[in-house]
Amino acid sequence: MSFEINSEKTKQHPVIIDFLETVDQVTRGEVLKFEQVQSKELFKYSNSLMIAEFDFEKDDFKFRFCGSNITEYYAMNITGKYISETTDEKFSVHFIQNYKDIMREKKNIFYYGTLQPRGKDYIDWYQVSMPLERNGKVNEVISFVFVDLQI
Repeated sequence: MSFEINSEKTKQHPVIIDFLETVDQVTRGEVLKFEQVQSKELFKYSNSLMIAEFDFEKDDFKFRFCGSNITEYYAMNITGKYISETTDEKFSVHFIQNYKDIMREKKNIFYYGTLQPRGKDYIDWYQVSMPLERNGKVNEVISFVFVDLQI
């Protein structure tokens, strides 16, 4: 797997732009709240969403939710697993630190990468990750992942 952080390719992808415009309409520029994820406007993206909660004791993020598109494309269900369990260590440390930065700075990070899931052809993936507020606290990161199978 290889990936770029804050990729212009992802920032300019029409599917990512559409998702971000919808988020902005729902949140009016504020941090996305868990309740809003379940809104009619955002629910249509649920198959391509993943939510990761920070575990202070493990200093890692545990995936609370992984949409069916992501499970299918990556050939594994990561719900209930930690980033360190789902990604090679040389990549997981970057994702964990980036997710911490997202929560702390309340900013979006854009990823672009290429991956070869088990037994499948290479795929291009685009991901935007942003802070998620639940019960008045930002302790989670929500990501929208789009996979382009046209390589």
